Amino acid sequence: MEKYYLNFSNLNEETQDIIMQDVIHDLEVTEGKEILEADAKTMNIDYETYITEKAERHLYNFDFIFNV
Repeated sequence: MEKYYLNFSNLNEETQDIIMQDVIHDLEVTEGKEILEADAKTMNIDYETYITEKAERHLYNFDFIFNV
């Protein structure tokens, strides 16, 4: 399980994008990009939309430690 150490005052869009890209990469490695693409195709959903929504749910599997 991955841990993120975040500065609470620096949760800008760039930081959020970096976290989302890491989560998407984690999903593609653990579940397989081909399988995820097939799932999106089966559901008749654009892959980017599918992987983004799945990544948002997958975020709960990560530990976030905030420095205030």
